[in-house]
Amino acid sequence: MANNKQMVIAGLSGGVDSAVAAALLLDQGYDVTGVSLDLWHAGPGFSNSEDTYRDAHRVAKHLGIPWILVDRRKSFRDQVVGYYLSSLQKGQTPNPCIVCNRIMKWHSLLETADGLGADYVTTGHYARRHVSETIELHKARDPSKDQSYFLSILGQAELKRTLFPLGEFMKIDVRKYAKDRRIPVADRKESQDLCFLGGMEQRSFITQYAPELLRKGEIVHHDGRILGEHTGLANYTEGQRKGIRIASSAPLYVIRKDIQTNQLIVGEKELLGRSSMIIRDINWIRGKAPGENFSAIVKIRYRAVGLEVEIHVRQDKKLDVRLSRQIRDVTPGQALVMYQGDNCLGMGFIE
Repeated sequence: MANNKQMVIAGLSGGVDSAVAAALLLDQGYDVTGVSLDLWHAGPGFSNSEDTYRDAHRVAKHLGIPWILVDRRKSFRDQVVGYYLSSLQKGQTPNPCIVCNRIMKWHSLLETADGLGADYVTTGHYARRHVSETIELHKARDPSKDQSYFLSILGQAELKRTLFPLGEFMKIDVRKYAKDRRIPVADRKESQDLCFLGGMEQRSFITQYAPELLRKGEIVHHDGRILGEHTGLANYTEGQRKGIRIASSAPLYVIRKDIQTNQLIVGEKELLGRSSMIIRDINWIRGKAPGENFSAIVKIRYRAVGLEVEIHVRQDKKLDVRLSRQIRDVTPGQALVMYQGDNCLGMGFIE
């Protein structure tokens, strides 16, 4: 049992995972306070506290814990949505969920914890902490739910004060625990969309909030032939096949986006392969790289299969990553997350 003086700020999203995380720590003897972040989303009024967070409030009432709603709408729009639109403008494919975790969620939870004198924060993420000389971030027991990919942007300051109660649980056990404890959101479905889209399609969102990103331009074959007109570079991702809408004897894929000329460069499948990457803006969870040269398993998307690589840390702090085989799904702007076994080393963004 935990010391009764240990206070935890539990981030409550209104979903079953964050609810069970709070309940587990409450059952272990922690003093738990629920906190929900009111974040900007597309739509009238730019606030969803009345609807989205009613479930979080219901969970807190059911557990008998205090509940606080923290307004982060302006900072979320400026920092997270701003990053998203800025990345699209640069021709990249952004990963706002990873960026949001550090600059918004953990910053807000820890700020609230400091204001209330709390020792820890907790969320419903599936991951594990391993305490040694430093705090290590390890994969969750349930491989289908492991979320260390999204947490790889955290560092020692965040992880020292974070508890992950769901790390040892399988998802089916979390559902069962929620039902046994009669938690109101036990059967709530998981959301798969970017939270700030507010139910909108990405193209509709961009049309409303950043129409300048939808400037039409030429679709150009890799060999220089002009094939047609695109609807705005922000609507395309490298490696994409569907949506190009160009008649061709062989399927065409997006090879790259030329921001300077506003051209969409397309070509056949064999032009997509890459066996190396340069990675920028590195976050080492332990605060430093494991060496100047080292082997690792990397993921370039959340659901991607791990790839064996050799990594060299350059003088400019960027990484040269050499893959053991050629792959087609390397997308600038996406996060590359590094592992050795279950230990998540950190992450960076693909150039």
